Amino acid sequence: MAVQPMVSVTGLEKRYGQKTGIAGITFGIGRGECVGLLGPNGAGKSTLLKILCGLMRPTAGNVRILDQDPCSVAEPGRTLGFVFDPAGLPPDLTVRECLTIEALGQDLGRGAVGKATEGFELSEFVGRRVRKLSTGQRQRAALAAAMMGDPEILILDEPMNGLDIESTRWLRKKIEERTVRNKTTLISSHNLAEVRRLADRAIVIRRNQRFDGPIPELGESELERWYLSLVDDGATADSGTAVAAGKAEHA
Repeated sequence: MAVQPMVSVTGLEKRYGQKTGIAGITFGIGRGECVGLLGPNGAGKSTLLKILCGLMRPTAGNVRILDQDPCSVAEPGRTLGFVFDPAGLPPDLTVRECLTIEALGQDLGRGAVGKATEGFELSEFVGRRVRKLSTGQRQRAALAAAMMGDPEILILDEPMNGLDIESTRWLRKKIEERTVRNKTTLISSHNLAEVRRLADRAIVIRRNQRFDGPIPELGESELERWYLSLVDDGATADSGTAVAAGKAEHA
């Protein structure tokens, strides 16, 4: 019997009037996979992630999260966590207040706040207002809020933007720990080397889907050329071949 994927996307399309945001997106993500979502600015990555999180409805196609509609996932805090913009945390609330609101919203109880504070190393600034936090501290607080329920699926949009080396290493460790525990993670990023380090495979989009498969073991300059060849609009005619090849290698 086939194993039900954690995330299933088929023929996904999102249009804004006459303008197409994304089209022809089809992929699945299994339990315990860490997958990178790659594409240039304006490629439709954030649109795709918002649809997966139930924040936006597609124009066409089908999306399932643990075989559920993303807009009505049962136990969302334990099923799906996501971080789009750490700056979106209420600036005048303290970290503790943000976590408390999140814990109550996810029906996790106040005890979850203490666990998150310890597990995400927030103790030194948990009483500080969000607007007074550094970029790395806001990222930790946002991740703690998203992961309080230890979700089966975690979606991160450009999680390493603005992070220093120490914070990047800390985040990498958190993602690797999830993979070891058979949790599923989808990371949108511009950092090819970082995605290759963390992810089992990559999905490359530029409005349509250009590739789905393992990132090739290439040097930095060759890897950059490989990526640019996929997202070049002149490569559209060959995108189906790239997707098929990637899926065949992944199978």
